[in-house]
Amino acid sequence: MSLKEAVLDQETLRRVNELCMAGARPPVIRALLPSFPTELISNLWVLHNGKRPPKGPLPSNVEHYLSGPSRRLQSSLVLNVFEKSRAAGAHDIDALLTAHKQYMITFGQTEIDPYSFDRVWGLHREFISMRTITLVKCPCCNARYVHRTLEVVNHRHCPMRRYLAHHDNLVDAVLNPEPETTTSGSGRRPSQSQIEAGVIALPYEMSAAVQHRLI
Repeated sequence: MSLKEAVLDQETLRRVNELCMAGARPPVIRALLPSFPTELISNLWVLHNGKRPPKGPLPSNVEHYLSGPSRRLQSSLVLNVFEKSRAAGAHDIDALLTAHKQYMITFGQTEIDPYSFDRVWGLHREFISMRTITLVKCPCCNARYVHRTLEVVNHRHCPMRRYLAHHDNLVDAVLNPEPETTTSGSGRRPSQSQIEAGVIALPYEMSAAVQHRLI
């Protein structure tokens, strides 16, 4: 075995261990690392979790990630963290682990049914492979939120606005503050017609730098 192969093998083993500790079930780990021995994955899972892995179907319902403003916020966090980690040079698996960790820090203690790692992987699959969902920049708050691919999106779809619907006046004041003085050029905020105009949610396209790393 060459030095490069040995290093790669150690990196793969590290990722399998971290995936097991994050709760990723063996079918998910096999999907991410198809060349890694199945029996070894199962043994490592038992070693880290002290029990046999649970059985059952893997996440496959894209509507789960879009069912209400709270879920959209959670899904948006996962995909934004994943994409930023990936753009910074992280391997896809490491970017997924980072996204899951940040998700648990943010929502793990407050959500009744927080996303498992398998859910995060399912979201990633819909985003990268299936391309049924994408991230769209909100014209109100400039944050990027998850939407169905080819969905027509405008300010009424902002998950934060809907999440805080009972404080609509406050949200409007925060997201669309009235300037104290008239500005021009790039400093001018979007007009109401610009905010209300719909944009089409286009499928995810990886950056040129990421494409180059995958070649």
